[in-house]
Amino acid sequence: MLLFTKASLYFVFVCPLVALAGNVGNEFRRYSWETEVDPYYSNLGLYINLTDQPVPDRGDTSEREIYQDLLLRSHKPRFILLEASIYPMPVLGAYIREQHENFYQDAELGQKQNLVGILTAGFEEPYALSLFLGNMVTYGVDQSVEGKNKGFMGYLLSYGDKHLLNNEVIDDNWIEFEWKIKGNIVRAQRKLDWSFRLGAKWHDHQSIADAIYFGIRRDQLNINRAWLSFLDNSGVDVYFEFDQDTLDLTQQRLLVHKNIPLEGSKKIFTLSSGLIRTTDKRYLAPLQENTDLQIVIIPSIKF
Repeated sequence: MLLFTKASLYFVFVCPLVALAGNVGNEFRRYSWETEVDPYYSNLGLYINLTDQPVPDRGDTSEREIYQDLLLRSHKPRFILLEASIYPMPVLGAYIREQHENFYQDAELGQKQNLVGILTAGFEEPYALSLFLGNMVTYGVDQSVEGKNKGFMGYLLSYGDKHLLNNEVIDDNWIEFEWKIKGNIVRAQRKLDWSFRLGAKWHDHQSIADAIYFGIRRDQLNINRAWLSFLDNSGVDVYFEFDQDTLDLTQQRLLVHKNIPLEGSKKIFTLSSGLIRTTDKRYLAPLQENTDLQIVIIPSIKF
């Protein structure tokens, strides 16, 4: 059972907004809104500065110095981020299965794989509310690239009331808490995206195992290198999840990203592919999984 009620979560997510009322008229702007639109992950975020100092700018720094700097800044949280996110493609997959069952069945590829499932896998909820408390830095502020050139380190609390399983929507009040380092750097010729996280997730639904997990994601693009160069224009996403009570492995994921710059354009075509393995410890009856391997193919365009 979840230890947090909807009322207490509402208090957690709304109280920081109330604190902004005293800052609206100040010359120093302590908050800002940012949006991100993507077929797989779209969000609206409110950044709140808890201090009277601007966001530290670390300029152009090495990747090793990025991680070292974020770790050293973790002891004293200075920022809050409130975020509402939605995952359009997984939502579309659930809609197709519920409203167009014949089309969904026609998308079966054999061996318990479905084309709709392949294109929408990797997301366990249709939407979420999140609160981040920690530190944020910028890497050479570029006002023309909204939401980029930022690094974060701290603690993330997320909540939702739905779970996605094989493109079906299941009622499930869940809460997730994690420590993470994440960020991205966008330059004219180079892009770098990273995420390291360690956390736990609790489910209200009795047939879904509560879990602890860790994940690593790193993705980079160097326009000066040939896109066929595996290391220079590629990324990897590794994830391991375990049952909280028994520590049995419940899920693991391996995705490989390939970035292909589009000639004559600033856009980059990205193809992510891999496997998600779910063990028989993840779901109990009546949600028992029939398939333990899910193929994942995620095509996307980065701007």
